[in-house]
Parts: sequence; structure tokens; C-alpha cells
Amino acid sequence: MSKKPKLHSERARTPVVPNRNEFENYHTSIVGCLNFFVKKYSDSLKR
Repeated sequence: MSKKPKLHSERARTPVVPNRNEFENYHTSIVGCLNFFVKKYSDSLKR
């Protein structure tokens, strides 16, 4: 029982290396959000 928490803490300390597909999805979603806000902002500036 004392071994399990130790393993967990070791796991928590190691940096999470995301799956490439996951990273792509994350990146595209962020870029999409940025594009959306930029569009909104530029539209409000034009008016």
C-alpha cells in the first residue's frame, strides 16, 4: 500500500509529453480561438 502513492508522486513529477495528435488538436483549437478574437477585434476597429 505504501508503494502506490510513491509511484503516483513519481508520475506526477515527470512532465507530461502529449501525444502528437493531442498536441495538434490543442494547437489548432488555440489558433482557431485567436483567429476568432482577431476577426472580432478587427471588425470592431473598422466600424
